[in-house]
Amino acid sequence: MQNDKTLWIIGADSDIALCFIKKYASSFGRLILGCRKPQKLESELKDDLPAEAHIKYIDLTDKSSIDAFISSSPVPFGVIFFAGHFECAHGEEINTDENIFRTAEVNYLGPVIFMERISSIMRKEKEGFIALLSSAGDIRGKYSNRFYVSSKKAVSTYMEGLMQKNEAHSVKTMIFKLGHTDTKMLEKIVPYRRPVFVASPEKTADFIFSTVKKNKSVTKYYRPVWKILAKVYSLLPSFIYNRTKI
Repeated sequence: MQNDKTLWIIGADSDIALCFIKKYASSFGRLILGCRKPQKLESELKDDLPAEAHIKYIDLTDKSSIDAFISSSPVPFGVIFFAGHFECAHGEEINTDENIFRTAEVNYLGPVIFMERISSIMRKEKEGFIALLSSAGDIRGKYSNRFYVSSKKAVSTYMEGLMQKNEAHSVKTMIFKLGHTDTKMLEKIVPYRRPVFVASPEKTADFIFSTVKKNKSVTKYYRPVWKILAKVYSLLPSFIYNRTKI
């Protein structure tokens, strides 16, 4: 990795992002860490915060916040989008207007507005990469987390189109399809549904770094088994799939 370049990390307070920062911060010249609670992030990183790291406020539900973040930050060589929202109770998503709007804004609308802004800048530079963490489960709707999955499917589809546009300008685009990972998000589900093939945030951070280091446009599943399961789910007839408890 080019350690004289600037990397932006959006959603820097997520469990996977924290692992990534602690393990790989020294691989980049400067880090711009975006999150909604900068003081909390600074406290969590403590001695792991590199000298050339700057924590900045960003709220993906607020366009003015997105614009302020981009306009006040140095042009990045790379952007990794860790941010995401999932809120549930008793193993199922909370079915309120507030949660539906927030899921759509944080997982789809905010990232799209952000990516459109920064990708146009990076295409002029004709270098760099943009990466986003999506879901291996976005292949088909699921009754227990239909808001989350549909928002991730939407943002994955958007990123595929962005990949086509960026490729002509030497900007690489990466979509990471992650499955269940041992994070705070998973803790909300485990008491009610016991997922299989759970990944650690540390190994997931390793996977993201090794892929980013190759600097190639790609859609990549962390575990091949998740890609296989996604394919199986996509091929199930509706009369069978609708009887599943997914």
